[in-house]
Amino acid sequence: MTEVDIGGYPIYDVGYSGDKYVKATSNVLRKTGKRAQARIDCEETLQTGACYRIEGHVYHEAIVPEDVATATIVCMHSQSPGAVKVLGLDGYPEKVEFYRSERSAQEFIHLA
Repeated sequence: MTEVDIGGYPIYDVGYSGDKYVKATSNVLRKTGKRAQARIDCEETLQTGACYRIEGHVYHEAIVPEDVATATIVCMHSQSPGAVKVLGLDGYPEKVEFYRSERSAQEFIHLA
């Protein structure tokens, strides 16, 4: 991901209402005024139910067809310091707030 003056996508900083590793913590995305262009280093097509691993602090994107419902199950194996940033899309608010919905993997495993 490379910061750019023109083009690219808006960068949002991710803030937390508490410890980012605690399940009850809410997330707040705030637009920074900076923009970035992503580059493709690796591209994969995954099938329903597939698993993959992303190293910490590495930008990644999942492109899912609009007519498909999806859920992402995230398992963090260790805590690590560092700022979290999100690339957004133009047209969204300066601040986006959301709450995590925790469910066990077993609740979703039959959907694969």
